[in-house]
Amino acid sequence: MKKSIQVFLSLLCSMFFIHGCTTPASTSPKQETVDYVYGTLDLPYADFYYGELNNVQPNKGKQTLASNKEDQVKEEGYRKLGMYDAVSSVTLDKASSFEQVFYEEQEGKMKILGIKEVNVAIDRSLYEEAKQALEEGGNTDLLILKWIQDWKISESKPLEYKVLNSDGVFSQTVGESTKPEGLRASISTSSTWGNYEILIEGLENIENLDLTTENLAGAILETDDGKKYGLEHLDNLWLRPEDIAFSVQEFKEPHGNTPAYQRFSDIPGKTIKKITYLLNNQADIEIETDLYCKKMLDKEQGITIPETIAFDQAGSILALQKNLPQDSHYSLSLVKKSNGEEIKDYTEEEQQVILDHSIKAGKYTLTWSDDTYGDIGLTVLVESKLLDSVFFIADNQISLSQNEEEVSVTDYLAAISKVTINQKEIKSRNLATLLFDLDGKILFDAELIDREGNVEAIFEKNKEYHLELEAFGFPRISGSIQS
Repeated sequence: MKKSIQVFLSLLCSMFFIHGCTTPASTSPKQETVDYVYGTLDLPYADFYYGELNNVQPNKGKQTLASNKEDQVKEEGYRKLGMYDAVSSVTLDKASSFEQVFYEEQEGKMKILGIKEVNVAIDRSLYEEAKQALEEGGNTDLLILKWIQDWKISESKPLEYKVLNSDGVFSQTVGESTKPEGLRASISTSSTWGNYEILIEGLENIENLDLTTENLAGAILETDDGKKYGLEHLDNLWLRPEDIAFSVQEFKEPHGNTPAYQRFSDIPGKTIKKITYLLNNQADIEIETDLYCKKMLDKEQGITIPETIAFDQAGSILALQKNLPQDSHYSLSLVKKSNGEEIKDYTEEEQQVILDHSIKAGKYTLTWSDDTYGDIGLTVLVESKLLDSVFFIADNQISLSQNEEEVSVTDYLAAISKVTINQKEIKSRNLATLLFDLDGKILFDAELIDREGNVEAIFEKNKEYHLELEAFGFPRISGSIQS
């Protein structure tokens, strides 16, 4: 009876090739075994993802070179621009941060070409036939022979691998997967990195779960209609793997790159039900989700506001112009100051937003949300009417005279956008908290920390400095300070 159950489970796995399926060992002579030659190959994104997205199974039975095709992956459009081609970036140093990719520099840009040293396998008889064909000057246009030329043999069977079939196509990964519990996934349409941004929380709390840029080979989104979408490094996968971004239309991110969007173009209106991280030499991570991808507005649709408005003690008025779908129900859901502080004191009306007098000059981001359509994020600069003479630097401190707008040092600190010391701009995300205390006094012990963790003091002792400050909506301040 036990032997019959083993045979049944083995047949079930071979028929449906369940990913990560394992069955008890069986000595049945009817059980089919494959003698593989293992190795590693650098695979372009198109070849890496084709088998994953199409559930390609390893061929069964004897394979021969006669069944080769030219390039099935190309024929089905996977190598087209915006599908699974190379990732081009103007930031030259980013590619080297991902351990699992291979790349090259072209015309001042870095191109990530695909996944390096992917574990692969091939039927031994097919491998030997292909090697012999190469030695005899066989048709090197056959894709399988091209792969064999670059094959780097491994001495042992890896934990996970792709099988190279006789048509030159790689199967989906053969290996195991884990499904951690207790994770929270959310999706936003107000990101600066793509039309959609996904955040997965709780990964750091899962015991024995190792997900880093060192082992992240790729990732897959699967929607409620069963379609799968592969993710590429830098376009979609970042140095923090728990963050994922993708676009469905042309989009420029802060570094000036335009992420590929064509392969995601049909995802609006779908729900992402699963995210799978593909890890090198480790079990893959499958995360069940329920993330609705809101529809995108047409280019001519949206809300427009003035770029700047003047601060008004009675309430700063922001006029709105709307061109929205009839079935939408947008409302103002978030107002944030440039320093990240959330603002609550505002009133939304049909054609205007009134910012309370307590909301001082500065740069603000306003976000309108709808259940069906993507968020609309807009920025406005509220400008002070105060004269330059109100703001000054004295006794190593930012100072303000009494003024009719009731602006305080705290208000000015919250709006700081640029600091220059002795004609050198200080680069940091939180300039105000780095260089000043809550009262606006200079912090002479301030330090800068670079990406490698190196620490650099900004000020030397007993030295005079010329300080220049810029703040959103306020006049510039300059003056001398003495450490």
